Amino acid sequence: MVAIIPFDVFLVNSNNINEIVRITRIGRMYKLVKLTKLFKIFKIMKEKNKMFKYLQQFTKIKYGLDRLIAFFFSFFIMVHLVCCIWVMMANFNAHPENTWMGNGGYFELSAYEQYLTSFYFTITTITTVGYGDITISTWQEKIFCTWMMITGVITFSFASGSLASIIQSIDN
Repeated sequence: MVAIIPFDVFLVNSNNINEIVRITRIGRMYKLVKLTKLFKIFKIMKEKNKMFKYLQQFTKIKYGLDRLIAFFFSFFIMVHLVCCIWVMMANFNAHPENTWMGNGGYFELSAYEQYLTSFYFTITTITTVGYGDITISTWQEKIFCTWMMITGVITFSFASGSLASIIQSIDN
């Protein structure tokens, strides 16, 4: 069905074959459906009390340490999702050479190294350090980074208070 759609008629400036190639990337969007599997993780998080009670009885670990493990697990899930979105923004841009990956020369890296670079950027941005070695270029990246910084400050403030409470409960 998709093959019979005349994309060149719909695209006003269809002289450039890159526009048509960019539209074909939409076919990869089916991978976003796989994100629905993450809802299973949220169901597991609802059941975490049962899991942690069993784990606590089995390992004789205090409840504060259970909360600490759950906090780090949740934090790394959030960072992982943001990393994936950050890499996808560069890959699905109309002019990927003008994105953070293009300006930094990160397209030549393997997928693992791109993810690791994105992970590093996300951690430094969320923890309010932001060294500036990875620079943003497009307006989409600016909007996303602004959202990430605001969310990061709120999350980091909440996390600092929670970690202080958890560590205090471990000491008791």
